[in-house]
Amino acid sequence: MKEDKHQNLLSEKGGSGFPHLVFMDSGGTVLTEAGDRSVAGFAQAAKQAQANLELKKKGDAGDEKAKYDFLLLEIGMRTVKASEARKRLGEIKSLTDDQKKRAEDLLVDLDVAETAETAGRDLKTRIEAGKKFAEMDKAGRVPKGDREFQAFYIFMMDYAESQKDAAMFEKAFGILKDKYGDRMNKKFRDTNEERLKKLKGGK
Repeated sequence: MKEDKHQNLLSEKGGSGFPHLVFMDSGGTVLTEAGDRSVAGFAQAAKQAQANLELKKKGDAGDEKAKYDFLLLEIGMRTVKASEARKRLGEIKSLTDDQKKRAEDLLVDLDVAETAETAGRDLKTRIEAGKKFAEMDKAGRVPKGDREFQAFYIFMMDYAESQKDAAMFEKAFGILKDKYGDRMNKKFRDTNEERLKKLKGGK
């Protein structure tokens, strides 16, 4: 069987599951996502795609603010790699400190998403990712997106357990409990309460 040349297409276009519908230009650049699956929703998405296309054209023509604004859209849609986004940001010479901070805040989520996706389910790579996330947490670089937030602290817990660091595990688990409260899965809560108890020397 021939290898699928487009097996990474979904992730390249910012998707994590099916269906994932987007509007693209003729070159394959994602302009916007089609969220609402109604006729009105598609019409609104098409309108937004056209506006974003005009923004992209202005950026391609040299308008630095348009370049910046369209790049932020791409970061938000996960259609650009963090390394590429930072490279392109560095090429925009007129950025203010506030613009740089806004972009970097968005890139935190992208960094976490890329690291978590690379780690997958393998415990060793999850622990390595958790170490990176612990360093980010210490530096105050915490993601805001729900999926990224969960991965960030769950992987931190894996790292903390590998280091037998009960304080770090308890902190990460406590942050998750504070955020999700009664919405937290009971099995997840009970399992991690037991992990924490063992780390603290309980039986």
